Amino acid sequence: MALFQEAILKIRSEALLPSSPNRTVQEATRAYVQSIDEYGDYLTAKEYTAYKKSTTYKYSGISLELREKIDGRFFLYPLTENSLKNSGIKSGDELIAVNGFPVYGKSLFVIGTEIRGENKTWVQLTVKTGDNIPRIVSVQRKPTENNPLTEINTSKAYYVKIIRFTRDTPMLLRKSMLRVNKSQTIIFDLRHNTGGSLPAANQSADLFLMPGSRIYQLRTRNGVQNINSTSLPIADNPIIIIQDKETASAAEVFIAALVQNERATSAGKTTFGKGRAQRFFELHDGSALLLTYSEIIPPGEQGYHGKGLTPHFTLPDDLVNSDFRNIFRLNQLLRIVMPDSNNLKSEVRQ
Repeated sequence: MALFQEAILKIRSEALLPSSPNRTVQEATRAYVQSIDEYGDYLTAKEYTAYKKSTTYKYSGISLELREKIDGRFFLYPLTENSLKNSGIKSGDELIAVNGFPVYGKSLFVIGTEIRGENKTWVQLTVKTGDNIPRIVSVQRKPTENNPLTEINTSKAYYVKIIRFTRDTPMLLRKSMLRVNKSQTIIFDLRHNTGGSLPAANQSADLFLMPGSRIYQLRTRNGVQNINSTSLPIADNPIIIIQDKETASAAEVFIAALVQNERATSAGKTTFGKGRAQRFFELHDGSALLLTYSEIIPPGEQGYHGKGLTPHFTLPDDLVNSDFRNIFRLNQLLRIVMPDSNNLKSEVRQ
């Protein structure tokens, strides 16, 4: 620390373009955290306040999730089936700039703050699909209430797409399961679900497991904490989980809990492989550190960080990219995972 203080004093006295001491500390802290923790970050008091506002159920912004890849690039994922349908943004588009200012090298949370704004104002996003030429799209900000579930009720299956695990997901899942009858197969679609709230994933898995079942372990510097199911399951129907390479974090916790407790069968592609948990630690000036504080160990006791979760059934690309609201595609899935089941009838009750 004495060396650090000496360096700051030298910068202030000798550098041609010195920054303020406060900014120097902020930038040094952010750089240090990011150098030792691939998911770590530092937020100033202003940035952290903006972040906390954005985590409420209702906020003014646009209905997408911003996700950072390991190489420092950022990608966009719509949070609902209908969100951004007319904006020209596709799931997985790379974000290049916000209002003309490049995003590379910036904090994920700073970019989120730049995207959010006053209700009914517009934000310009420069995005790129694959290797195509970047394009500019304008999206109007509005109060957003993101229902994390999309449901379809068919004669043989009850299909639920879990878009993200939010604090409301367990409650909405519980209500959803009231509409399931004994003869239906429950299908949870977690493709492109990049996670969300770890406690919400825990509580969601708890709805389908027997009391005492291991959901996961948290291994921290202070030891191991077991997270077990505490309540009776609300449904005993067969469960199929659809996953892909973008399925990550809290979504992987949900999958591992159900699959490794032999409560569900998985199909799709190997998941992303994010098996470490982060949380914010507030500092005295209102700023905060985001630090990886634990490793998540699934019931099978084999960590999946950096490796992902391999499904029981690997689906061909055309099927794993299908819209399973289509009865024909849903039938294809069931023929692979449950070959003895009858095909679904054509009627759909939403």
